[in-house]
Amino acid sequence: MERTREQDGILSDFNDELRTLLLNQLYYDGRKKHWSRIVTAYNAVVAVGMSSSVAGLAVFQLPTGRVVFSIIAVLCTVLAVIRCVLGLEGRLSDCTYLYSTYATLYFQAKDTHTELRGGRLAFDRLSEKREDFVRWRHTMAAKESVPSEKTVRKLQDRVKERLPVSYLWWDC
Repeated sequence: MERTREQDGILSDFNDELRTLLLNQLYYDGRKKHWSRIVTAYNAVVAVGMSSSVAGLAVFQLPTGRVVFSIIAVLCTVLAVIRCVLGLEGRLSDCTYLYSTYATLYFQAKDTHTELRGGRLAFDRLSEKREDFVRWRHTMAAKESVPSEKTVRKLQDRVKERLPVSYLWWDC
């Protein structure tokens, strides 16, 4: 049985949503990795500073050592305070949340696509399913950041590799 024009339109909208969900998943995976590296590096700097100030306690008894100890102690304190102001862990947490939510939505949408392709889902349910994914995406918009055009183009290329046209469209 051939698809109607209306069904092709519904499938086209759903495919667009599927690609959007994958693009968002890939974007927040990259953001999550970026913030994770920053938080890890920041924590390492503070840890090294604190441990060197404790490890060098004997050296710090010398007049020059006292000055060095004071500088290291002040720097570590400033870094610890700045960390709270910058909210690095909060940014990492937001990106992790958005990544995991988009990954879940993408895999649910991909399962829906597979059900449709296998004849286990009727086209009339596809619009309803798509609207569910759109609603979820819109509820997360407040937490989202806006990627650059260059980033979007790179991500679109990755989406095209993972979801080729031959996968999205098929003969009935």
